[in-house]
Amino acid sequence: MISLLWTGLNILVLLLIAFAWFRVFKVLRRQIGLGLAMLFMLSLTLRGSSSTSDTKAGNLLENGRLEHPIGNWGSSATVPLNPNNELHLRFEGIRTDSTLRVHGMYSSVSGLMLGHEWKPLAGMAHTRKQGVSYEVFLIHEWKLLGIGLYVSSEEYTGMAPLTK
Repeated sequence: MISLLWTGLNILVLLLIAFAWFRVFKVLRRQIGLGLAMLFMLSLTLRGSSSTSDTKAGNLLENGRLEHPIGNWGSSATVPLNPNNELHLRFEGIRTDSTLRVHGMYSSVSGLMLGHEWKPLAGMAHTRKQGVSYEVFLIHEWKLLGIGLYVSSEEYTGMAPLTK
């Protein structure tokens, strides 16, 4: 519930800033003209919109090495982080008639991300009879308009099914 309130606060502050920008634009338009006012506001917008997101998901398992083949087995699991977001885990490995060896675990987060950022740190996966038990360690960063205010670490455990 607190994450919903935090997202709502981010939206409210963003709307207040948009309203202030609209008022500034009206004043600038009266003083320097429409073209220069639009150019000035566009330059402020482009200067402030820098993204540092990492698009490539890394292998969370320490034993995941590049010399491993892609594998012939895969499974996935979904973990609810809060009412807005879910953590999606993808496992890959090599399965033979008698053994299963997991050598890859990848994560992504879906949902409304305004005010929150989850960064995966590490993970562990162990083969069991019922499935693959896993532990994932994440850093949860609480942000207000992109500025980090609070950081906490979170651990999620569970079981992924052994799909054929």
